[in-house]
Amino acid sequence: MTSGKKRGYSHGKARDDDRPRFRSHDGFWFRPSRKHGLHGETNALLETRQTIINNIHGHIKGRGGRYKEWRIGVCAGADCGKLDIPNAGDSLLFQTARSPDDATAIMAYFVYIYDVVRDKRDLNIEDCDVVYLYKPMPE
Repeated sequence: MTSGKKRGYSHGKARDDDRPRFRSHDGFWFRPSRKHGLHGETNALLETRQTIINNIHGHIKGRGGRYKEWRIGVCAGADCGKLDIPNAGDSLLFQTARSPDDATAIMAYFVYIYDVVRDKRDLNIEDCDVVYLYKPMPE
């Protein structure tokens, strides 16, 4: 037997009452969904991560090879020109993330999920906001 209490709702209080209300340009009050930000915009941070991930997948598929044959790393935007990768050829790809946390998360995604080899360089990972990817050419 179930009690008369409805599941998923507290007594008389909707689940979304903890979010602030805003008045729209029409004069109506609304509460934005949790999927969108406080002002109704989509979460651009996740879209940016996903866009970079999609670009990297497309780059690997376009150039060919198994994921294990590729190298991925992060660098600071100012250090991109200083990277010395002589065997990268035309496979080198740079993608700028919104923050160092995003760049590190994208790199970790490919390292742990797709077994892309992490390119280890002596860089300060806290300042690195650019993800780079390359496939070493055979020597």
